[in-house]
Formats: sequence, C-alpha cells, structure tokens
Amino acid sequence: MVATPSFDRPVHVPERVLVRKLDRESVLLNLDSETYFGLDAVGRASGHC
Repeated sequence: MVATPSFDRPVHVPERVLVRKLDRESVLLNLDSETYFGLDAVGRASGHC
C-alpha cells in the first residue's frame, strides 16, 4: 500500500531508513524491505533529504 503524500505536514524518515546524500542527489534505503529510492535535486529539495 502506497501512502499519498501530504504537503501540509513535515516529512518524516523512519528510523530503519538510511539516507545518504551524493552531490545533488539522495538515496534512501529501507533496511527492512531492502527497497531503495533515488531522489534528484528536485525530490531532495521537496523531501528535505
């Protein structure tokens, strides 16, 4: 199930998700599901990652 983002609340990164910043991108890795996401500069700015 995918949650619909709400832009009127702050973004919360769960404890079991690692965030690493690489130049103008960020990578998020969920340690439980082993799923990862890459954010470009726009995604990084909007998600505060």
